[in-house]
Amino acid sequence: MRSVDFDAFQPKVTLSAKFEANQLGYLTYSTGFRPGGFNGVGQLEPFKREVLRNLEVGYKSTWLDQRLMFNVSTFIARDTDYQFFFVDLAAGGAEVISNLSSVVLKGAEIETQAVLTPGWTAYLNVGLLDSSIRDFAPNLGVPAAIGNKTPKTVPSKFNVGTQEGMVVQRLQSDGPRRLRAPRQKILGYVQRRGYGSGRALGCAGRSAAGTVGAHGLRAQPPQQSLL
Repeated sequence: MRSVDFDAFQPKVTLSAKFEANQLGYLTYSTGFRPGGFNGVGQLEPFKREVLRNLEVGYKSTWLDQRLMFNVSTFIARDTDYQFFFVDLAAGGAEVISNLSSVVLKGAEIETQAVLTPGWTAYLNVGLLDSSIRDFAPNLGVPAAIGNKTPKTVPSKFNVGTQEGMVVQRLQSDGPRRLRAPRQKILGYVQRRGYGSGRALGCAGRSAAGTVGAHGLRAQPPQQSLL
């Protein structure tokens, strides 16, 4: 029976400043961690743990008496031993997890939300992400090239939608009570996938370790949070 232990120190530090009661800027340094493990195709060596170090700067605000929200952020992250998987035909088509020694991720995100009428809101989110392979082991097992993007990198994301309240009634001993239940409408969702030029790396991939920074857009409308 094979066994291996993984651990990591995961610090997070945030500096923030309020410019006005409804405007805030922040700078965050954080880390993410994904443990390693063993592949199920007989390799003796385990794949390595993955560690992400992220630096993010952002601005959060509300306007028009809290009816309009506007958030923007940008980040840069270095991923050590980025985990991805590929199909090993020599092992009968088994999925094998391996590591890229060094990957750099850069991105930005814009979040907006507006209250159109009482109980009816609309939102628009845009996200950009770029990745670059900086180093990998010579015995990686799949074709790779310095400067290529990581597998399954989505360069841009865009989603827009609305959420409105629907009046319902609940019977009580003192008579009907009017409640408002949310009803969400997704108007559109678009994402563009890119795998770089030259020799592509692998057949599939995995996302960066953890959810650290603005690495992707939330599918649901954002909730305003001033740090």
